[in-house]
Amino acid sequence: MSLSASTLKNTSSSPSSSNLTLEPLSHSLSEYLISKHLKTITTFIFPRVTLDYHQHIMFIQDQQTCAAFTDTFSEDDDDLFYKDAVRACIESHNIHSDKCEVTFRLKYKLTYNGPWYYVWLEEKELQLLMPIVVLAYWKSLGGRCQTTQFPKYHVLRILEEEKRHYKIQWIGYSEEDFSWETKKKIKDICPWAVLAWKAWNKN
Repeated sequence: MSLSASTLKNTSSSPSSSNLTLEPLSHSLSEYLISKHLKTITTFIFPRVTLDYHQHIMFIQDQQTCAAFTDTFSEDDDDLFYKDAVRACIESHNIHSDKCEVTFRLKYKLTYNGPWYYVWLEEKELQLLMPIVVLAYWKSLGGRCQTTQFPKYHVLRILEEEKRHYKIQWIGYSEEDFSWETKKKIKDICPWAVLAWKAWNKN
């Protein structure tokens, strides 16, 4: 799929292969299934999680052991705690036009009846753990392309490979919004993505 930069500014389609900034990330993502228009709830491989589409809140149905927190917990504390969330939603985002990147303000709970906590996260980090929350958030805003107006895109992971090409998933987009890029291009611009892909295939 190939779109011009001017076309991308008026659509929520996948990124153009001619306007790409590539960045290595881990391949170990949760697999997921999303309805075509994100209007119905579907399940995906991420310990029994469901999504309230209208509130963009993810509910993890399995009880989890959570660390104890004091009343002094704040955004300055250990950011890794959010990974144990049983409920989470994106409240807002900041656009960094100079780097064509986004950060999210995540609202989450560590127990079902517990307090809400907040943390700022890079888009790629949140998509690795909670892909359906990120995709539903952009869907609610009319699409990532229309919202950010970014001319460049970052690699989330390599999905497949052929003799001379890699199938690429982009940050902020689903697996369905992929594009094929030459292996030479990916190796030159994003060598760590290739290393991560090869390491994942060995396991």
